[in-house]
This record gives sequence, C-alpha cells and structure tokens, in this order.
Amino acid sequence: MKAFFAGALIVAVFAIADAPSVRELPNPTLTPGAVRVTETEPMYPNCPAYYVVGKPMVPPANCPGPVTETEVCATRGTARFRHTMRVTKHRVCAEYGITDKAQCSAMEDDHDLSLELGGSDALPNHWPEPWNGAHGAHVKDHLENELRRLVCEQHAIKLEAAWRCITSNWILCAEQAAAGRYSEMGK
Repeated sequence: MKAFFAGALIVAVFAIADAPSVRELPNPTLTPGAVRVTETEPMYPNCPAYYVVGKPMVPPANCPGPVTETEVCATRGTARFRHTMRVTKHRVCAEYGITDKAQCSAMEDDHDLSLELGGSDALPNHWPEPWNGAHGAHVKDHLENELRRLVCEQHAIKLEAAWRCITSNWILCAEQAAAGRYSEMGK
C-alpha cells in the first residue's frame, strides 16, 4: 500500500515545481474545509452542523464538538456521511464559475477535507476538482487514504494536523507525505 501511494504521488511530486492552477486547489473563501460534529453527543437545535478548519472549534453550550480522532479511526466507510446530490455538484460548480454542464460533469464534486478524515458533507467542504492531470482527484484520493493511515495506524501525525495539511494545500501536503516529512505537515 505504501509503495503504491508513493508511486502514485511521484507524478505529483515532480509536478510540484509547476504552480497548481486555480482549479487544482479549492478556493479557501468558498471551500474552507469543514469537520463534521461528533456522534457521541446529542444534537440540539441551533447547534453547528459542522466546524470550519482553521477556526476555533469550541462548541456552544449543550452542543456537540467536532469529531474526534478516536471516532475517525473507528469508522469504516463513509456512506452514512455522504448525502451529496447532483444539484449540489452543479451549485458548487456555479460558485466556482463553471457554468458549462459538460465541464462540470468532468469534475469530481470533492470534499476538501475527506469524509475518511472526519470531513463534513456540508457545502463549505465541497469543490469541483479535475479528475485527470498531475494534481487530479485520483492523486488526492491516494493522499486521503495515506493521511488516514498516518493518523490511525502509524500515529505519525495528529488528526488536526492532517486537517490543516490537506485543507491548506493538498498538493504540498502530498509532497510532504511522499517524502516522509511528517513534522512539516499541517504547520
């Protein structure tokens, strides 16, 4: 698995010298990255449905906080967190200025912070990501799996560092992961 990940990222690592295009990274204003709330506490009216990465994640009184590392690592599969519909993808494309339906169809409606790492399915966590290219969705998918492994199996990085790493610049994050520079991740 690790060798496959490193091989898949080798293209991205060599392509890092080329500045990523606007579409290869989410717009942080439109897509700041969102963490889902914990399932261990009851949800009350007026509680946040998600927390934004990079902002304080202090829950209001009687509200659940963000998902924990223990919960993320114990969760297998993401189907129960994925509620995206086609209309969401078209809305996200429109927010990014992509009005051509064929062009939108060629993009993945991706989560900036992956569901595997505790990401929310809320709109502020969606962006239209190209499928192909050196920085395409397939490369980011490998990074998401690697970050989960680094957090949950190897305990090489903390969950919050993985959140910051992937939402701030996933391409740089992939370069750091491929090179084993774990101490730099999420800084």
